[in-house]
This record gives sequence, structure tokens and C-alpha cells, in this order.
Amino acid sequence: MGISKQSLWHTAFFLSVWLFAAGCGDQKKANDFFEQGKQKYREHDWNGTINDLNQAIKLNSDNSNAYLYRGNAERKLGRYGEAIGDYDCAAKLNPMDFLIYDNRGLTEVEKADFDGAIVDFSHAITINPKSSNSYYGRGIAKIGKDDLLGASDDLTHAIVLNPTNFLAYHSLGVVNQGLANWDKAIECYTRAIELDSKFSVAYADRGSVKKHKADWVDVTLKRELQPWIEKAKAKLQNNKP
Repeated sequence: MGISKQSLWHTAFFLSVWLFAAGCGDQKKANDFFEQGKQKYREHDWNGTINDLNQAIKLNSDNSNAYLYRGNAERKLGRYGEAIGDYDCAAKLNPMDFLIYDNRGLTEVEKADFDGAIVDFSHAITINPKSSNSYYGRGIAKIGKDDLLGASDDLTHAIVLNPTNFLAYHSLGVVNQGLANWDKAIECYTRAIELDSKFSVAYADRGSVKKHKADWVDVTLKRELQPWIEKAKAKLQNNKP
């Protein structure tokens, strides 16, 4: 005796309900692991973040943010290859998220792939032209390529978009120091310190510029005054009895 169509329908129906419920359960577990991973990321527990996000991705491989956070944790541990792999996956899932390109660009800066970083930061700017951090990141990459004028333009734009970006002011100070624009460098470092009074690097760099400026002024003055000094010495020598 064969199975009736009604029995087959009931079997298929209850099986689909069971599969849907199981899928919902996996989704909830994935979300729980994702939230746990984010919390551990905020606590700077990079390995804990990665472990939780491994589980989240295993249960739901379509969450671009899970790849983004795991990539960030990998970058914090210096695992640049793994980090870029995660950013690649995130970009495929959500190609219009400019933060993915910002973070991949930052990773490329840290591994001295400045050309790759410029491409990623530029793409982030195309998606979100109001992102101060994207201009800042591209400026840093240009410093790495010794394109100080290009870096100056990007860092200035970053400051226009976010006048409280003390890192951009500091980096602009570095650029002006490289260009021997001593007063402008001091001005930028001072502004960075005003925005973050605990920014010890800015104090050290400002002090270095002040010393270089003093030395430069001293050398320049001596060079310009040397002919007059020599003439004065000769005149005194001639006037001796």
C-alpha cells in the first residue's frame, strides 16, 4: 500500500517547519556570537574576538560586519594576510561600506603597501566623500610615498571635514616639518596638543621642530653674515698700529 499524497504533504510541511526553526536557531546563535565578539573587541581581547566571530561566521557566512570585525582583530595582532582576506570577503558581501576599504587601507599602510592603501582610501572617498578619516588615511599613505604636497592636500581636507581630528593636525605637522615649513609645523603640532593634551608625540615633535628651526636660523644667519664678519675682521686688522 503506497503513501497517500496527503501524508506526503504533511511530511513535507512539518519538515520545512523544522528546517525553518533550525535555521532561526542558527541565526540567533550567530547573532549571539557576533555580539559577544564585538564586546570582546571593545575590551581589546583580540583572540577572544576572533574565536567568537569564527563561530558567528560558521553559522552565518553572510554577515559582512563579522568579517570586518574579525579582520580588525587580526590586524591588531599583526596578521595582515588574514585581515585582508576578511576585508575582501566583507567587500564582496557589502561593496558600498566605505569602512571596509578604510580598514583594508589602514592594514596596507601598516604593511607598507602604500599604493594599495591609496587605492582603497580613494574608493572609500568615492563612496563617502565626507569621511575625514578616509582623507587622513590617504594622506598618511602619501607620506609613505614621499608625496608630501599630495599628503598636505589630503590632510588639510581631512581637517576641513573634521576640525577636531588631532591626528590629521599632527600628520600635517610632520608634512610641514619635512618641507621645512617650521612655523606651520609648530602651529599644527600646537593645535594637535590643544585638541588632545595627552598626545605626548606631538609635544616631542614640536620640541624637535623648535630646535631644528633655531639651528637652521643660526646656520642661515652665520652664512649670510659671514662676509660682513670677514670684512669687519679685515678692517680691524688693517687699523692695527
